[in-house]
Formats: sequence, structure tokens, C-alpha cells
Amino acid sequence: MIWSALASSLHLLALAGGVACVLLRADALARPLDERGLRRVFAIDNIYGLIALAWIGSGLWRAFGSVEKGGAYYLHNHLFWGKLLLLGLFLAVEAVPMVTFIRWRILVGRGQAVDTTRAARLRTLHWVELVLIVLIVLCASAMSRGLGVVVKHKSAAADLAAGERVYTSICASCHGLDGTGRGGALAADFVHDRARLTKSDDALLRSIERGVPGTNMAAFGAALSDADRRAVLAYIRSRFGGGAP
Repeated sequence: MIWSALASSLHLLALAGGVACVLLRADALARPLDERGLRRVFAIDNIYGLIALAWIGSGLWRAFGSVEKGGAYYLHNHLFWGKLLLLGLFLAVEAVPMVTFIRWRILVGRGQAVDTTRAARLRTLHWVELVLIVLIVLCASAMSRGLGVVVKHKSAAADLAAGERVYTSICASCHGLDGTGRGGALAADFVHDRARLTKSDDALLRSIERGVPGTNMAAFGAALSDADRRAVLAYIRSRFGGGAP
């Protein structure tokens, strides 16, 4: 749980820092681009690069580092692929100022004049980046609420149907059909306590199989087959989502 919280915090902080850098770099490009102005642009660009690495790296850690829902959850979600597409567009847009600033740095290092006539066009690209960041956040928020789940094959649909039957007949008596567990008083609240489903699939399957000591969560290893446990977990993720964006 601590690793999940750390990864989520790093991701959100990097996102906020990235937005700030986009705004600051756009503002720096609007100012006179003399020697001092160029140094300001380069300094902000350096910080932006480090923050972008932290943002993307923490996102990959959350998706595939077994600290949250697990890679399978993301890879079978339409919104995750939409988020990756938006990220690809974001990187393509950012490649233009990145290459431009590299060329400017080389010229400054050689003591040569820098042609800054493209500054206005570069500022426009910053607003495009902001729009893409907003769309990425919207995708992440919707995905965390269980939207975008892909059902590619009939077998996947059958698994969700089987999981719903298991949940209705066994799990709903404690967790409730609405997934709130009577506000968490009787069982885990999947709806309001978003951290519940940020655990990896393996961790949640162990809880279903072995129970959770000190809680009302009983062990269902003997009552449910491995297929049933996986099916009900898939249904719970599909129905109630999987944690904070």
C-alpha cells in the first residue's frame, strides 16, 4: 500500500510540476530573448525535462510495477490505450521545442546569434500541450472509475458474467450489491475507499483465497475455484473501478 501511495503521489506531483513548467516556459518565450532570456528558457526547459521523466516513469511504475491494479487491468482498457495515444501526441508536439532548444543551446555555446523568430509558434505549441494534458487526466480519471474495460472475446464476457454470479451469490451479502459494504462497516467499501482496489491482482486474489485476518473477510479458497476467484475479481474491477487516477 505504501508503494502505491508513493507512486500515485509522485505521479500527481510531477503532473502539477509539468503544468507549471509549460506555463513558465511559454511565459519565458514571450519575454525578450536576449542572453538572459535564453538562459531563463533553458533553465525552465531543464527542469521540465526532469519532471517529464518523473511523470512518465511514475506512470509506468503504477501501470506495470505491481504496486496497483496490475498491467493486465490497463492493457484491457480502451481508455488506457487512448491515454497512450494522447501521450504519444504530447511527445510529438514536445519534440518541436525540444529540438529547437537544442539548436539554440549549440548556437549560444558557439557564441553565435540565435534566430528566435519561431518563439511565437513555440508558445502556441505549449497551449496544445496543456490541452493534451487535460485530456490525459480526463482519461485517467474515467479509467479509475471502471470505464473503458475491453471485452475482446466471448470468453472475457463469460468471465464477467460468471464473476457477477459469484459476487451476487457470495460477496454481496457483505459488500452489498452497490459495493459499499454498508459504508465499510461490514466489509471493504469498493466505491468510496478507492485505495481498496489499487492493490495488485495477486494481492487481491490472495485475500479472496485466504481471507484477511482481523476482518470479516473469510477465506474462499475451498468454496471458489481459481477461475471463479479470477472471474469475481475481474467483475469487481469492471463494476467498481480501481483507485485514484
